[in-house]
Amino acid sequence: MISNREKISLIIATLGRVSLTRLLSSLNDQTYKPHEVIVVHQNNGQDKYSNIKSEIEGYKGLLNITYISRVGERGASKARNIGLQYVSEDVSIISFPDDDCYFPSRCLETVCEELGNSDFDFLSVYADDDERTGKIVNLPKTSEIIAESNALSTSIEWSLFFKASLFKHDGYFFCEEMGVGSDGLVGADEGPDLVLSLLKGKKWGKYITSTYVLHPSPMQFEAKALLTRGFKYSFARSYLLKKHGLLGLKYSESICRSLAGFILYMVRVNPKMSSYYLSCFFGKLYGLVKRVK
Repeated sequence: MISNREKISLIIATLGRVSLTRLLSSLNDQTYKPHEVIVVHQNNGQDKYSNIKSEIEGYKGLLNITYISRVGERGASKARNIGLQYVSEDVSIISFPDDDCYFPSRCLETVCEELGNSDFDFLSVYADDDERTGKIVNLPKTSEIIAESNALSTSIEWSLFFKASLFKHDGYFFCEEMGVGSDGLVGADEGPDLVLSLLKGKKWGKYITSTYVLHPSPMQFEAKALLTRGFKYSFARSYLLKKHGLLGLKYSESICRSLAGFILYMVRVNPKMSSYYLSCFFGKLYGLVKRVK
């Protein structure tokens, strides 16, 4: 049962998205609605993105939405940190969904039950793609306590939920050198980076499969975009491992998976996927030797 004090805030960073309807509609359909939704729109002033604001206006009678425009600014992590400045004082749980993901109707209710009534500081929930294939990310199929040993396999930024006190009182924030839209090549893994920092700070987390968040599969991208994404995300993984002193076995496992994927899809004569895994391999290799400030 949800405590009356549980209030959840969702901070949505958006850039280059023409519609938030699916996400906002899923939030409106929740059995336990969010206390507030904060949209940080890093638009570039182009007219085709202007309908985001009008969509939000259409939901203001249904959801408590704050719209923040940051024209010309880039970086999902930067946008999330900006959004944290607008979170209401009485909010107890904060999450940062991607602008293209969406929630089943009981997701927020389950999160509040699991996190609000526990000693855990954060929660990670199962993530899947539109078709429920279970292949969008390699997450476990059973619930488990999050530790340094499994943090990378149980954490993805758009399906994490945090107690608000971590940001309000303990001073945690997203590393703005990491994440989509950040300067340089470190275009991912800002969520696992935050989780590892929390674990080092003796915070507790749990991964659950009793609910989930949905997100379009990145494999639907055109081949060229998929290669770029694979390289940047893989570079970011190497950067993350170096940053937290986790090179060694974890790096070896990571780069071997990319090499194995390349060989597998070469055998299956799938040029798109074999090229993707080869791009991931080189991204991880480059991330190992490249110095990043």
